[in-house]
Amino acid sequence: MPSSFLITLFLGIQLLEIPENIMPAWLTLFKEYPILNHGTSESVRSNLQYFSKEPHCAVLIAETDDHIMAGLATGIPLVAYPYETELFQKSNLDPSDFYHINDLIVSPRYRKQGIASKLYKKLEKQVTSWGYTKICLCTIEHEDNHPLKPINFYDSTIFWQHQEFSKTSLKIKESWPTIIDEQGMVEMYEHTLVFWIKELK
Repeated sequence: MPSSFLITLFLGIQLLEIPENIMPAWLTLFKEYPILNHGTSESVRSNLQYFSKEPHCAVLIAETDDHIMAGLATGIPLVAYPYETELFQKSNLDPSDFYHINDLIVSPRYRKQGIASKLYKKLEKQVTSWGYTKICLCTIEHEDNHPLKPINFYDSTIFWQHQEFSKTSLKIKESWPTIIDEQGMVEMYEHTLVFWIKELK
C-alpha cells in the first residue's frame, strides 16, 4: 500500500482539464454500493461541462504515488440545485449559506488510510475561504438487506458524525440508472436521500 497520496483540486473551468485516464476509476467508484450508479464517461463529462460554469464548483482527486486514483470529492453551492433550494427555503434555511458536498468516495483498496478525511478537510478549507457558513450533504437510504450490500460495508454516516455533521429530517428523492443485481442489470430507480448539515466555524 502507498504511504502518501496527492490531492489535486479543480475549480470551475478547471473541471474541463480533469484527465481522461481517471474516468475508468471514477466510474468504478460510482458503481460501488450504495450509489450503484451505472454512469458513462460521456455522462460524467457532460456533468463536468455543466458545472464548470460555476466558479465555486470543486472536484478533488486523490492519487497514489504511481498516479492511480484512490478517491474523489465533489461539491457545488446548494443554490445550484433549484429543487433542494426550495426544500431548504420551506424549512426556513437560507440556501445561500450552504455549500453542498455531492460525493466523497474512496476506492475499497485504499480505505482506512485517512484519504476521506484529507479530501474532506481540504474541501472544507476551500469552502470556508469562500465565506459559506454551513455545509451539507446527502446520504442514501437503503434497506438493510439490500442484495448488493457488501458484508464488510462501512456505513459512511459514522464518518460524517466524526466530522461533526448532524442528520436532519430533510429528504429528497432522485432517480438514476441503478445496478440492481449481481448480474449487472440496470434500471432507472428512485432513491431516498437524507440531508446532513454542519455549521462552519
